Amino acid sequence: MQISSGWAKGARLATPQGDTTRPTAAKVRAAALNILMPLLHEASFLDLFAGSGAMGLEAVSRGARSATFVDQAPGAIKALRANITEVLRRATAQNLLAPELRVHSGPLPLALGRLSAPSSGPFDLVFVDPPYRDVPLLAVDILTGLVNLVAPSATVLFESAVDAEAAINTAAEGAWVVVKQRAYGETLLTMLEKT
Repeated sequence: MQISSGWAKGARLATPQGDTTRPTAAKVRAAALNILMPLLHEASFLDLFAGSGAMGLEAVSRGARSATFVDQAPGAIKALRANITEVLRRATAQNLLAPELRVHSGPLPLALGRLSAPSSGPFDLVFVDPPYRDVPLLAVDILTGLVNLVAPSATVLFESAVDAEAAINTAAEGAWVVVKQRAYGETLLTMLEKT
């Protein structure tokens, strides 16, 4: 896997060993980045269930000013830290101002409780990619936990299995509006905006 566009294009990304992390399929990742591209410039990006950090690192390569990564799997954290080192090395080699990159490890409720917005302000964009089987259980906690961490005009892109559509729509009621949902095979991307 590698970064596909922007100033870090071509950077090879380490992937977590084992089966505790499911990488976003290349087709879905490309679709997600196409959806987010108009919003990335100078954005503060939050990557929940980050895995290798591919989405957040693509975001900063394409113009986001910061990315914060959250995951609990030790293998994912190890790969993520290696990938951040590589991206920062590329920024230095090109005499670019390095983006602010932060890592938080631990279970989601604990991580969201400790999480604060970066120095640049609340999060503008959030990519959420939990284990598909856990989406019905976690969707409400995730979307509720994000409300006070994001900017008033924040956008969330939620990756799930297609059969989790109803759970996400129900979890969004009140604080979020579902802007669009697109299926890519068995994967669903749901774009939400804060009300």
